[in-house]
Amino acid sequence: MRKRQLGTLLAVVAVGLAACQSGGSSAGPSASGGGGGSASDCTIAVSWNNFQQPRWAAADQPNIKKVVEDAGAKYIDADANLSNEQQATDIDTMISKGAKVLIVLAQDTKAVLPSIAKAKAAGVPVIAYDRL
Repeated sequence: MRKRQLGTLLAVVAVGLAACQSGGSSAGPSASGGGGGSASDCTIAVSWNNFQQPRWAAADQPNIKKVVEDAGAKYIDADANLSNEQQATDIDTMISKGAKVLIVLAQDTKAVLPSIAKAKAAGVPVIAYDRL
């Protein structure tokens, strides 16, 4: 089970890094392979719904951060602490801080939709991430 969780995490981060290197377009990498950015220009942001979940702090956050930083990208995150309003604010703040990819563990999927729409309008790919 542990290998499956780590594999899923790595896949999520790989998608995020690929989105950065493709210039942040939601269409994905171009057929020619000539993406618009590099990992060093990339900020990947994670919006945690409740970072107090033992698995998030013990495994997911450190592994995501390590993979992102090892690739040369910047990692930022925020904990909504079970608050829909805080999560919406966190997402908006991360977009304004230059997030090129957003990974969201939504507290309430309907409550974050306006913030997700803002991310999409800004050309920021969003990866929905939840419990396995």
